[in-house]
Amino acid sequence: MQGPPILQSVLFEETGRPFWSQPALRNLLFLRGLPVEHPYIMTDPPEGLAGAVVLEPVILWDGQPRLLLVNPAASRLRVNASAAPRIALLRERDQFHFDDSLVFHVAIFHRPQIGPAPADKIGKPGPICLSPFTHEPNSVCYHCQCGTVLHLHEPSGLECARAVHRCPHCRQEISFKEGYSWLPKLDS
Repeated sequence: MQGPPILQSVLFEETGRPFWSQPALRNLLFLRGLPVEHPYIMTDPPEGLAGAVVLEPVILWDGQPRLLLVNPAASRLRVNASAAPRIALLRERDQFHFDDSLVFHVAIFHRPQIGPAPADKIGKPGPICLSPFTHEPNSVCYHCQCGTVLHLHEPSGLECARAVHRCPHCRQEISFKEGYSWLPKLDS
């Protein structure tokens, strides 16, 4: 596994299986400037990690989205009002802060993936109706972020993705609209 040694030893379950299903360390972001300056995001690693935290969106092996937060300086970072460990895996609605001046909320932006069934699914049964996926031009499928594929519109009338509200594998809510599934209520 590639990446800083601090990440190599901690991000495995007791079974030895990695927490994520996508290659890690691809979408690193660096939140810099706290607690002294106004915060800003960097995509390139800073010279030193003092005053910065490392963030990376990851998808767990079960398809659940999370935000990996690495606090290399072991600063006064707090997650959900408790002292943060050096490495934390945050979920939607979690929050973190360095002091009482600014709180960061974790919100997930969903972009539905809709299109034909992937080649490896053709002829295999759908998880809801057990009817096989086809390569017909009018066949449209919903692709969940966990990799599950559901019929969305079939010439035969199948609309499995509309019949269920959550993915049968990862239990993520199925939405056909692009946007956030939750946003914090901010005081005026």
